[in-house]
Amino acid sequence: MTSETAAIEKTLWTYLDGLHEGDADKIAAAFHPVSHLYSESNGEVADVPRDKWLDMVRSRPSAKSQGLPRHDRIVTIDQSGPMWPSRRWNARCRRASSSTI
Repeated sequence: MTSETAAIEKTLWTYLDGLHEGDADKIAAAFHPVSHLYSESNGEVADVPRDKWLDMVRSRPSAKSQGLPRHDRIVTIDQSGPMWPSRRWNARCRRASSSTI
């Protein structure tokens, strides 16, 4: 494993740990200060600035605090160039309603 790949993996685990634990500081460490979270629902695209997203994380119960198990794993990390890593991971947990995220 190259040092670049190791750094990418470490950042991904920081993000995944922060997401499971509800630790907005860990999540913040994995994202550039001016990054945005984009999502789509029913054909509508949402654009949420990082700080607003982190506030949302802080205001909700974490999966860990609810005793929900982790099922995340890093599937692949590919680097097509020094500035363009491609990564794929699975992050799932069961909510009380049994939905999968």
